Amino acid sequence: MSVSDTYNVHLVKDDTIMSHKTGTLCGIDYDDIVTVLGEPNVYDDPGKVRWSWGFRVMPDKTPMAIWDWKGSADMNRWSIYGDIEHWAKLFPNAFTYLKDLSGTIS
Repeated sequence: MSVSDTYNVHLVKDDTIMSHKTGTLCGIDYDDIVTVLGEPNVYDDPGKVRWSWGFRVMPDKTPMAIWDWKGSADMNRWSIYGDIEHWAKLFPNAFTYLKDLSGTIS
């Protein structure tokens, strides 16, 4: 079974995604992410990021990224970048918090 079959989306890994934090995904662990996205594919700052994924959601090529910032994954919290609706489809059991332009989490 592919991600396309399960989530009605088609993902293409892309290690060139230039991201910044637009939200937080909570309540999932490393294994949950690997089940959906496969192994991490982005080499990031090893002093701050253990695992990082970049990908695009087709057919519109929406850029998305998720990463562990300074051990936040130990608390099942992940920094995310991208469309909140796509995150909800990919990880329906997770809680998503958006970061507004002032830096406030809602």
